[in-house]
Amino acid sequence: MPKTSGRPALLCTTAEDESFILGTRSQLIKLAERILELTDAPAEPSDWDGVAVEQPACATYLSDPMSDIALQGIVIVRTEADRRALMNKIRVNDALDPIDWEGHD
Repeated sequence: MPKTSGRPALLCTTAEDESFILGTRSQLIKLAERILELTDAPAEPSDWDGVAVEQPACATYLSDPMSDIALQGIVIVRTEADRRALMNKIRVNDALDPIDWEGHD
């Protein structure tokens, strides 16, 4: 049997708005625990495209690095408005249209 990372996989599907976390129950619990630990971990303040963020140091991938999406860590913003603004800035940087949040509230 091939050696695995022991972490869940983040997978995209063909639909634009669908993705899944695939793992064993214990892998999913460990991922949730690791994310909670990171929210309380020491973090360096930083600026991402004009938005104040904190990014706790994460020594390993949170998801399987062979996933469609290799989750490397978390980024913490202060407010929901900051999250939305940064999300749109990242989307535009990736040549995607920004989200019209008014249509989603």
